[in-house]
Amino acid sequence: MNPLGQRESAAIPKLNASLIWKKEPRYDSFITAAGGAGVASIPFFSIGKGVPGSGFAIKTEAETNLSAGGKIGGENQFLLYGFTVSVLPNVLAALAASTLASDTALIYNPAVFRFSLGGNIQLEVPLVKIPTGVGPTGFATNYTAGTPLHESCITNGVPHISQYYNFTVPGSKLPLLLFGSQTFRCEIVYPLANLVTLTITRIRCYMHGVFGQTK
Repeated sequence: MNPLGQRESAAIPKLNASLIWKKEPRYDSFITAAGGAGVASIPFFSIGKGVPGSGFAIKTEAETNLSAGGKIGGENQFLLYGFTVSVLPNVLAALAASTLASDTALIYNPAVFRFSLGGNIQLEVPLVKIPTGVGPTGFATNYTAGTPLHESCITNGVPHISQYYNFTVPGSKLPLLLFGSQTFRCEIVYPLANLVTLTITRIRCYMHGVFGQTK
């Protein structure tokens, strides 16, 4: 019997202690275009591996570890503890610092983060409340033909493993148990106007927790 399952099963009804449990987030990615009409929302976890979508020709494990769109899949289960969202330009070389700052403001300031289970919204907060978590920090400078060109990253909050939006039940600190057949969705919504970034930008959402899979 798995030790994690033994420890958690008494407190979390319907948790399957016979699954193989591992501390592994579910993650998904989206790439914005440079310019154009933009997007009214950025959906996550709606498209699984091996198919096109979310701005990618084919989604691979570099973009998502979800096999089926919108579900944990099969008899698997997931204990959801919280969320992070990371934002990175797809190409950092020769990117002006002012462009990066502008795109970051466009992505974060007017945005709302939502998590839905089935058709019901379980969480709705401004995107600025969702930390980046672990991520790149600092800056570097390249010199090309005498012109300083900046490569930098901006993080929402301190880039540290402890920084995530805590979604556990207050007081009990219990996570949300997701079943393989349940449909869920994370999305970033822009209520006022479409998001239009100046550069191609990769945005990744993490659902932090413990993944239980069949043998």
